[in-house]
Amino acid sequence: VDDVIHFSEPMFADGIIAMAVNRASDEFGVSYFSSSGNLGTDSYQGQFNPIGIQFPDDPGNTFIVHAFDDNDDTRQSIMVNPGTTTIVLQWDEPYLSAGAPGGSTSDLDINIYVNGDFVFTSDEENLGGDPIEVLPIENTLDTPLEIEIEIELFEGSAPNLMKYVIFGDSPEIIEHDTNSPTSYGHFNTDGTIAVGAAYWRDTPAFGTSPAIHRDFSSLCGTPILFDPMGGRLSEPRILMQPAVVGPDGVATSVEGFDIFDGTSAAAPHVAGVAALMLECNPGLTPDQVREILETTAMDMDDQTTSGFDDGFDFTTGYGYIDAVGAVSMSRP
Repeated sequence: VDDVIHFSEPMFADGIIAMAVNRASDEFGVSYFSSSGNLGTDSYQGQFNPIGIQFPDDPGNTFIVHAFDDNDDTRQSIMVNPGTTTIVLQWDEPYLSAGAPGGSTSDLDINIYVNGDFVFTSDEENLGGDPIEVLPIENTLDTPLEIEIEIELFEGSAPNLMKYVIFGDSPEIIEHDTNSPTSYGHFNTDGTIAVGAAYWRDTPAFGTSPAIHRDFSSLCGTPILFDPMGGRLSEPRILMQPAVVGPDGVATSVEGFDIFDGTSAAAPHVAGVAALMLECNPGLTPDQVREILETTAMDMDDQTTSGFDDGFDFTTGYGYIDAVGAVSMSRP
């Protein structure tokens, strides 16, 4: 069980960590659990919409940037809180680090503006490498700071789909928000049982039925577009993640974790239930463990959508775990 995402893990393909998880599951019978993430819907996702612009101090050159809407708005406002906020941008090109020969044919950059003035840019060289830009932003003020981001095609051919995820302390996408999935990498692969979070008091055992998911519990559903060798799939693969939801906000005896919040706390709870299932029936395969957890889970609603979501949804999976039901169903 783990709860760590590496910024550089591919969004649209299985990277080396995801491939290792799948091997552990397929070849060694390991049931692998991960948190789905604590980023809610702090993500922008859409087709790269190229438009040519000129800067006043460089009128002789035309720069290709992304237009966020039909009115050719090329900048998007985001509020970042004090401390470090990191934007991870990726697009639909092959990943050299995942084994795709040739790598990316596009090079995108993120430009940052404050009060209309250019401040800095990301400058990773992407051609022949991975289609990713990682840009940390440090807000040294004591108050939130509004920034604008601009996504520039620096070199190469324009991509189709692009996506960024924001890591930080409750950032806010002020405009052009697509409320897109934030869970990616090995959290979003076949061999992983990804887990969302619900505060333990907001569950059926304590009078709340159905259980209520944490609003920070990451939305899943990031599409897989490439095979490991960089070949584009005929159709996007959308994995059914998260599998289930577990409790968080629990007390522990570990120093620094007196109260353990987030999907980081929920995932080991579900892994613990799986351990009891395997103690009851050591012959269970990872697929059977997952199926039992999903089958016995108590349905929940994704409260970010209208109406009740019957069955699976990309925030709560198949619902809140039923430990007693899962162990009972595991008996040979």
